[in-house]
Amino acid sequence: MLSAAFAGVLAVARTHVCYWAGRWDGQARFPKAVSLRYRSPRLDKCAAMCRSMSRMEPKRTRSSSLTDRQAMAIAIKEARAGVRQDQSPFGCAIVKGRRLVASAHNTVWQTRDSTAHAEMNAIRKVCRVLGTIDLSGCVLYTTCEPCPMCYSAAHWARIPKVVFGARIRDAQAAGFNELVIPASKMRRFSGDGIELVPEFMHDECRQLFRSWAERGNGKTC
Repeated sequence: MLSAAFAGVLAVARTHVCYWAGRWDGQARFPKAVSLRYRSPRLDKCAAMCRSMSRMEPKRTRSSSLTDRQAMAIAIKEARAGVRQDQSPFGCAIVKGRRLVASAHNTVWQTRDSTAHAEMNAIRKVCRVLGTIDLSGCVLYTTCEPCPMCYSAAHWARIPKVVFGARIRDAQAAGFNELVIPASKMRRFSGDGIELVPEFMHDECRQLFRSWAERGNGKTC
């Protein structure tokens, strides 16, 4: 009787091992030896439950690669979220290997921090996520041309490429207190060779200023 009880325990253990191993590759495999050699109503019920649980497991899929338009769309979505919170209409997304690392919007009024531009917030997030201040290999997407402060932050973070939508002059026309020093001039001053892609999805990004103005909160930074 002891031998039969031990065999039953062994069968249950083997069944569970099969289930947990199967979870990792998305397939619950139950060797015929388990179901045939140690057949019992209880074991059959256990195996059926395990198979059912395995089918309920969500498939582990990698996030799809982002196109430039999709990455900028995330930045625009962030800017809109900021506008709904009565923040200034700027958003940023940072991508590495065509996958989103972090995104953020301007929080100057929320945090009472004049440096809390969308690009600055996103760069800080990415540094925390990746555990480094070296963001080589990342691409920064921002709804508006980086101001001198944000361009400098991208320079120090070694970000090699910046894609932006609206121009600094668009933000200035909307009433923002801008230093009208374009990113192209900052690149000449620094000699860092950051690749600039200007006026990408320009109309969609400029629309953010109109949406912000329609709210009438009058908060500029």
